[in-house]
Amino acid sequence: MMLGGWSAPAGIGAASAALRPSSLPSQPAERTLCGRRGRRRQADPVSESLLLLGDEPTLAQVQQAVSPALGTWARRPHAANAAFMGLADQRRPGVAMLVLTCMRDQRVEVSALHCSTTISACAKAGRHDLAIEGLALTHHFRVAPDEFCYGAAISACGKAGEWRCAVMLLDDMPTRRVTPNVVNCNAATSAYEKAGQWQCALLLYSGMPTRRVAPDAVSCNAATSACEKAGR
Repeated sequence: MMLGGWSAPAGIGAASAALRPSSLPSQPAERTLCGRRGRRRQADPVSESLLLLGDEPTLAQVQQAVSPALGTWARRPHAANAAFMGLADQRRPGVAMLVLTCMRDQRVEVSALHCSTTISACAKAGRHDLAIEGLALTHHFRVAPDEFCYGAAISACGKAGEWRCAVMLLDDMPTRRVTPNVVNCNAATSAYEKAGQWQCALLLYSGMPTRRVAPDAVSCNAATSACEKAGR
């Protein structure tokens, strides 16, 4: 896979194998899942069924688990959001990718939100490599990646200390006709900060206006923290 050339594996089967949950940290299924800002939400029944399949579900098992919901998802694609969020909460990017594959095979619309949530699952599982691959595979699902897909992948790289990958993704966004926003730039600045690259952090911060992005307090704090950690 190449970032600049946007090269992806030849087939989705290879990606599904690479994303098998057996290589990922897992957590037991719970009746309730923690949402944003620590709020508790009732677990989605489809994600519960998927989590009960264990660490190594086959594509056929995933297909069986999601089949009762596919009709609803076909009519209202956003109805699948809860299932993907549940899988992301439980750090199951491999299962989420298999769900995307089932949706594509059954000609159910896959959205950018489904993809960005899957990429976030990769980040939560500590797998920045899978996050990058998930971003590259969006075209297999006929999805144009948006700023949220990129943001999830950039954050995954930053958390893993892979600042070069984070910045390459940020720089790749305009070539894919995606306009970086302040969250994307802040994630890349934080990647520099975590890696001790204070000069690069300052350059990115000062260059945000040239990207038509207005820095905010988070931008300033990330750049300042990078300098402080370097004793500057």
